[in-house]
Amino acid sequence: MKKKLKVIITSDEKKFVECSYIELDSYAPNTSRKLLFKNLKIKNDVKIYYGQFITIDIWGWRKDNKRIWLSGFKMLVFDGNEEDEEKSDFWLSGLIYCNNEVDYNQGIIDVFNLWQQGKDIDWFELPLGSYLKKDYIDACYFYSTLNPSIISMSSIIEKDVYEIDASLIKEDRDFIYLASRELFGNRAYMGHSFHTFKDCLIILFDERGYFQDKKIRFLNVSKIFDSKSLSIFEDFKKIFINFKFGIEEMA
Repeated sequence: MKKKLKVIITSDEKKFVECSYIELDSYAPNTSRKLLFKNLKIKNDVKIYYGQFITIDIWGWRKDNKRIWLSGFKMLVFDGNEEDEEKSDFWLSGLIYCNNEVDYNQGIIDVFNLWQQGKDIDWFELPLGSYLKKDYIDACYFYSTLNPSIISMSSIIEKDVYEIDASLIKEDRDFIYLASRELFGNRAYMGHSFHTFKDCLIILFDERGYFQDKKIRFLNVSKIFDSKSLSIFEDFKKIFINFKFGIEEMA
């Protein structure tokens, strides 16, 4: 299993636990929250006790193998299970204090966890407007980032014609998902919306200029899902035209 996540718990600035997954219990009948930690890697001889503050930091790995901070927060501990040396999981409950501008997002953590298991989501099995699609794209942002050194012509898949199946487009994020995979490969990021998609192409334009030597071939145009999907298709197609990609439409 290739490492994509690291969760570190510190107490009084001393590392208590390092593990590879964290899960926030979605059921919360009161203000206390429960966290499950899985795949324990390191446990030092630091005791956690009632009323103690601990710090939890979650790190991920980008596609260039550099570590990136995903989220972090403090917890005032109320309860927890006794760690069993034979087990790799344990839990803690208490009050969570966010002391930064990055919200904890379980969906992003779950996507990184899938990746470290060698798995991926089935994008087109997700419901329209699903938060899971947003979480996946957010995870791709952390993994790829908008940094020109990460998204650049050096990382684009080098070919003359890129193909996008227009029949699969039902919302903006479907188009962005298909285009990002075709241009940059799996887990690529090209924005969340019409405007951020255009911003990503501007980054490429700033490096190499217009794309007269590249073509976008749209497949199954006659099978576009409905009028809303057709409108999305036309809007994004115009972006490619504005950057002087060649356009070919196949029925």
